[in-house]
Amino acid sequence: MRRSGPSSLRKLSTLHRDTDGAVLLWVSILILVVFALIGLAIDGARFLNLNSNLQEVADAAAIAGAKELDGSNDAITRATNAALNYLQNNPRWSDVAKSGVQIDHAKFYDTAANLSDDVDTTDPRKAVYIRVWTVQREASVTFSVVSNVTSIATNAVAVAKSSFSVCAQLQSFVCNPWESEETTNQGSAASWKNHVNIGDMLALVGGSNGAPGNWGLIQAPAYNSNPHNQAYFWSLSAPGSCPTVDLSQVGQDTDTGNNAPFAVPGMNVRFDNPQKSNKIDSTAAPIVIDGFKNTTPASANNCANSVDVRPGGAGFKQANEDNGVYYQANCNESKPRTSCPLPRDRTLTNLGGNAWSTSLKGNGVDIADLKAYWLNQHGSSTIPEFASGVATTTRWQVYQMESNPGKYPGAAFTNSAEDATPQCKDSLPAGDIKRRVINVAIVDCDYWDIKGSATLPVTTLMASFFMTEPADANGKIYGELINTYQVNGGGSSIYQIVQLVK
Repeated sequence: MRRSGPSSLRKLSTLHRDTDGAVLLWVSILILVVFALIGLAIDGARFLNLNSNLQEVADAAAIAGAKELDGSNDAITRATNAALNYLQNNPRWSDVAKSGVQIDHAKFYDTAANLSDDVDTTDPRKAVYIRVWTVQREASVTFSVVSNVTSIATNAVAVAKSSFSVCAQLQSFVCNPWESEETTNQGSAASWKNHVNIGDMLALVGGSNGAPGNWGLIQAPAYNSNPHNQAYFWSLSAPGSCPTVDLSQVGQDTDTGNNAPFAVPGMNVRFDNPQKSNKIDSTAAPIVIDGFKNTTPASANNCANSVDVRPGGAGFKQANEDNGVYYQANCNESKPRTSCPLPRDRTLTNLGGNAWSTSLKGNGVDIADLKAYWLNQHGSSTIPEFASGVATTTRWQVYQMESNPGKYPGAAFTNSAEDATPQCKDSLPAGDIKRRVINVAIVDCDYWDIKGSATLPVTTLMASFFMTEPADANGKIYGELINTYQVNGGGSSIYQIVQLVK
């Protein structure tokens, strides 16, 4: 039997210093690390993609919900439905429990402070902010063996805000007489449009206490308990800016009581009655036919004296006073061509209000009376078409034609009793055609709790009226409806602004 020699012992003693095959060991360990890192990178990217997509859904759902926050009684219901139903499908970026709705729930807030403190509101008249939460979505882990995790999950949260920009000169409001007809959309004054058509006349009588049909004034800016501020406020035809306000701030404050007489000088600046020299409120409307001729020279800038040139003078009867009989008999070419004012609607019915404040509504001008006016002013019983194939049927159309005799030669004035342009104006140019247009907020006063001194909402309808004649000493206005505008509607000057907050 052979015995181990010294060389064998030497080989055994050097085995621990042998490095052959060590690379394979390190490579095996490194492969596991690299695969783990790749897995983490891939799964991390999937997590970020999942979270990013959920955040986009949350943002879009919050914006969709905020668009419904208009203060009406079903605003929160509509906003919730819009947000929760924004996306219902099977998104590819979630492969675990992916079906169904993507928004879990929503909450509403009236102020930024309550949003921060998570004090929500259920009052649709005050909801300004909406916060939405997505459902929790998962994505399977690519290298679950390495990480010992089978899926990753996340959700997202978003907040959006609804506010409104008011770019119209609003000096008054009408309590919607047909508010009681509204059920699912209370506060929107939508029923107004079912009853008042373009061309209908309203006689607005001041002094609102919130009763349906009442007409009331809005406080003048920088109001200091001086109702005479209403004169300058009413002389303006455009606001100085377009402020953005929330529902929680709402709109302008009402100016209750019988204050309309204090606004009369400003109201009638829209006719031939300037107030001050070299002031914006001195600018009169371009066409002034109201039955009165000014006798003070225009250079005096006040035209305080006038003479009644209507047929019959003080005995003149408007169309609503005897169903147009007097108007028809006296506003015609066989009589001396004087100055018949635009006719009123023949019938004006009570809109509601109270014993001392009753606004009236008509059903549009009688075409025979409108033709009599045209005959009196322009010497023809045929009124030109307002546009090709469009008959002239409203007083506003007539006024536009008279303001543009270059386009409508038949509208040129030959009447010497009252000129077509303002006689009483200072050095400023005559006001533009919209000088006799007033914008009136139509408000569901019961819903918004407008009783006495209150704050108006900004999300209501806006109606534009053409003043057909100067206001009387009590501030009573006769106006023909030009159009009614909804928020964001064509021609509207009230716009909703929806934006993400976070």
